[in-house]
Amino acid sequence: MSTFRERYGYRFSFSSVHSGQSVSSVQRPWSRTSRRRWQQSTSGNQYEATKTTWPVALVEAMFLPEFPVRGALEEQKFQVKEQIAQGAFGSVLLVQQKDSEHVYAMKVLSKAQVIMQNAVQQCKDEVTIQCVLGHHPFIVKCKHHWQNKKKLFIVTEYIPHGELLKVWKTYGKFNEELVQFYVAELALTIDFLHNAGVIYRDLKMENILLDEKGHVQLIDFGLAKWLAYGERANTICGTIQYMAPEILKMESYTKAVDWWSLGIIMYALLTGQYPVESVHDHSKMQKLVESTNYTLPESYSDGARHVVRQLLCKLPQRRLQSLHALKSQPFFRNMNFDEVFGKKVSLKELFEKNIKDQKIISASSAHSNDSELAVLEEMFEDFPHMNGEEVT
Repeated sequence: MSTFRERYGYRFSFSSVHSGQSVSSVQRPWSRTSRRRWQQSTSGNQYEATKTTWPVALVEAMFLPEFPVRGALEEQKFQVKEQIAQGAFGSVLLVQQKDSEHVYAMKVLSKAQVIMQNAVQQCKDEVTIQCVLGHHPFIVKCKHHWQNKKKLFIVTEYIPHGELLKVWKTYGKFNEELVQFYVAELALTIDFLHNAGVIYRDLKMENILLDEKGHVQLIDFGLAKWLAYGERANTICGTIQYMAPEILKMESYTKAVDWWSLGIIMYALLTGQYPVESVHDHSKMQKLVESTNYTLPESYSDGARHVVRQLLCKLPQRRLQSLHALKSQPFFRNMNFDEVFGKKVSLKELFEKNIKDQKIISASSAHSNDSELAVLEEMFEDFPHMNGEEVT
């Protein structure tokens, strides 16, 4: 005798979402049947009454299966503490889970805004990529994600020690040893994403957070996209200050654009300023990029100058665009990337050396600004190595 599931089994499966069926068929979790047939069949079989003729709302179906539908009870599990940031589609909130008192960052996106901007697939890719690839040591993990009738929710780990941008603005510039460390961590992250078939497209200091020991944590995968080996993207997106020349020219591009952005970050960290001042017009920015010579001053080491020159090569086919090529550079030849990946490199000496150097420079300068160093030390007051404790 057949079981209830075998006889009246679910018709809405994960595989059906990825099949070629129409949207209308995806909307209905049960079989399609008229109300007349439904009323007639219930008299002959009591189990037919469990079927429904009401479909899943289109505004919910279009975000399935990446965002499961959940009600207000899911939202009530979290207590909102404050707003952290504001984005194009919504806000980022600092929340606390009531049962565990663990603190998270919750991104709340308006479905109306997402649909109006034709960014449905973009949001689905964001949460999928962060869930699948969040196990990497330098990527912020996605803990929960769901939808209700009007909003999308993405809950990630909260990184409380701020952005790399704030540290950079406080320092003005980093020494080569510290830059070497940060570029290595970012290169490991980019290489991991690319090997997994993902192009990030928004690598910038605002999207790089620092954990309790100063290691990088990459956030915001809103512009990330699945891109198979050999494929090219065409969408003009990203932050104009970090855009590669091929994007500014509105040409199709490859994953090499992420390595250009890494070059911009390396240049800025070393010199204390961007190689090109940002303008809002793409065509003007493109002309500035084309006319700029991306070469570090001679006061920097030959190894650092060569890496920047390779990363900021305007021809993407000749640009440095792999971890293997980066490791072969003299600037990174003595670095143990396995230790970097395992977070075994202590930042104690690197940060303390930078702070001492900046204090010396500040004391000898006519335009000294001790308040900037005070802000930096306050920002890192929770770091074990800033309190004289040993980093394990």
